[in-house]
Amino acid sequence: MRGQADLMAFYTGERVIAEGKHTVVTTVADGRRVAVNGVFEGVLKDGREVSLEFADFFELDAALRFARRDTFFFAPMV
Repeated sequence: MRGQADLMAFYTGERVIAEGKHTVVTTVADGRRVAVNGVFEGVLKDGREVSLEFADFFELDAALRFARRDTFFFAPMV
């Protein structure tokens, strides 16, 4: 996601999460780059309950607002 329009599109339509809670475990910052990891627990739009580990990587702009976010969820591949 890049920019406010992408964020709005994601959170108002594309997001598969109906509700839930993110618990941040670790935060690491280096200048305008920030990395966090933690656990998400909640309900998807299809009704499934999930508990997943995640990692988010952010880039901040000059006003220290999020300019970019990359998210990874840890899920078994096989």
